[in-house]
Amino acid sequence: PESATRASFGLLLSVLSLVAFSQLEPYRVSFTNTIAFVAQISILVTFYAALTIQTIDMFTFGLKREKLGVFLILVNILIVVLTTCMAVIKFQKQNLDKVRLLKKANEYDWAVGFSSESKFRKMIDKMWLEDISSSEVIAYYYLSSREAQTTRESGFA
Repeated sequence: PESATRASFGLLLSVLSLVAFSQLEPYRVSFTNTIAFVAQISILVTFYAALTIQTIDMFTFGLKREKLGVFLILVNILIVVLTTCMAVIKFQKQNLDKVRLLKKANEYDWAVGFSSESKFRKMIDKMWLEDISSSEVIAYYYLSSREAQTTRESGFA
């Protein structure tokens, strides 16, 4: 009974931890929160199995401790494999996003020496239509040709 009490307490803490991780999302990166949530599920399953071992006559249901142990090992391996697959997919998506961003960046040219604001306006409109986020833009500002040349020579452009 003492070990069943410990398993029950562990199960209760794992449920509370699972709820906390799902609601609070303590990490800045959402993927890290997902991994933490999945890990909490693994802990919950493990404590539930410990409680089952301590309180239920598993032979009544045709279960053996060895089968439960294999089940727990498979669940934990599955979680590691799925998390690894998710990480690989996320990494590939980030690389594709970078490639797409570089292609977009190469479409825009240095707007120096234009006679009217139309070229600058077209560039801004294109950025707006393609929904380029502000984090992808370093700086765009309107200068005279002389100021632009000075800026380029200083290494800021």
